[in-house]
Amino acid sequence: MRSKFIEKITRLPQKVQEKVRLKIRKRAIENAKITIILAQKDINTFSEDDLEIIIADEERKVIDKIKSMSIMGILAFFGISIF
Repeated sequence: MRSKFIEKITRLPQKVQEKVRLKIRKRAIENAKITIILAQKDINTFSEDDLEIIIADEERKVIDKIKSMSIMGILAFFGISIF
């Protein structure tokens, strides 16, 4: 299913692809911060590699959440317009 999501994104213009990836990344970073806070940990105690792993996991979760949407639904979810 993820490959279909990636396939749909790659059909979009490059500028829109970048916006989608950036929005996913920002959402993942926000979710990672929340996860760290809920775990009662200090973000400064994590190495860059550890933070990257946490963010990558959150990116997967965001993608899993939106991959069942249509491509237009995804763009609307992130507030991106192609027109």
